[in-house]
Amino acid sequence: MCRGNCSRRSGTRYHQPKQAWGLVLGVATGILVGEIIQFIPNPIAAMGSGVFISMLIASSFGLGPVVPIQAGVSVLLVLTLGAETAGYTRMVDVTIGAERNGAPS
Repeated sequence: MCRGNCSRRSGTRYHQPKQAWGLVLGVATGILVGEIIQFIPNPIAAMGSGVFISMLIASSFGLGPVVPIQAGVSVLLVLTLGAETAGYTRMVDVTIGAERNGAPS
């Protein structure tokens, strides 16, 4: 049972728009780093350095842990599936999801 101001607790609808747009920022960071890092000829070195760099950049934003996690996953998807499949499609999907999640009900 909630007593007092329950709308400001973590995990409620108060934090969902911020988390949703943080997810978009993480995915965008990962896609951007993945696009740049794919020119490294060694795929294992590209994956390792890409995940590290994207998570480092995303951590510097100071948002929740979802941002660097999504940045790292997005780099892996771009490098394994290709930028055409994982880049544009994933960005559109995440943006639509964030917009729907952030809209008032």
